[in-house]
Amino acid sequence: MARIHRLIVAAAACGLLAAHAAAGPVSTRAELVALLADQLELEDFEGVSLHAGTYLTVPNPYSSTTAPAYNLVPGVTYFAPQSALRLYAGFWNGDDSVLLTSRTVLTITFDTPQRAVGLDSLFTAEVEFFSGGTSLGVVTIGSGSAFAGWSEPVAGITSIVLTATRPDFDEVRIDNLAFGAAACPGDLDRNGDVDLDDLAVLLGDFGCTAGCAGDVDGDGDSDLTDLSLLLANFGTTCP
Repeated sequence: MARIHRLIVAAAACGLLAAHAAAGPVSTRAELVALLADQLELEDFEGVSLHAGTYLTVPNPYSSTTAPAYNLVPGVTYFAPQSALRLYAGFWNGDDSVLLTSRTVLTITFDTPQRAVGLDSLFTAEVEFFSGGTSLGVVTIGSGSAFAGWSEPVAGITSIVLTATRPDFDEVRIDNLAFGAAACPGDLDRNGDVDLDDLAVLLGDFGCTAGCAGDVDGDGDSDLTDLSLLLANFGTTCP
């Protein structure tokens, strides 16, 4: 335990215990691209050809498994709980685009927790990011096209929920979903591995109940579940 104590002191001195605060909104697509680097996957929904101004109803849920002919990037499922899912061909931001649309609510679920994700959203909407059942935060989209992104390198992002908020138009439209880098549970100092330094961060924060540097599973605290996850990944070098 003496070595662990020294590691905790060293981590605090180096600012590692505050590293968890770096998780949060990603402001621009350029920032997201830098975070995902060569692991970036981009879904632009253009695996099918549509005439401008037309809609095409697709399977709901919509994924590379349920709609293999549409050439979707694997690892993501799209679902509209209150309406049909449709593709719409339009002209946005000076470019021909194919958008995925639904009424009121659209959910996006990842097969593997993601370090960072982002998308373009058309029209007014709230974009909420989740790790398991825990809400990580909400980005509000105003009128017109805007980017919404989030980073959670440790617990990972498992789903996104978009909700239309414009009173006179309840359609959700998205384009250019970017993801691809798996989260690394236990890498609390975010240096690409899970080792004694990460264990020191967790032990130094053990028992914390809010804003915790040792929160591995993203549920807001630092407890035995977090310790179990870290030890299960101990020695891992993250991709």
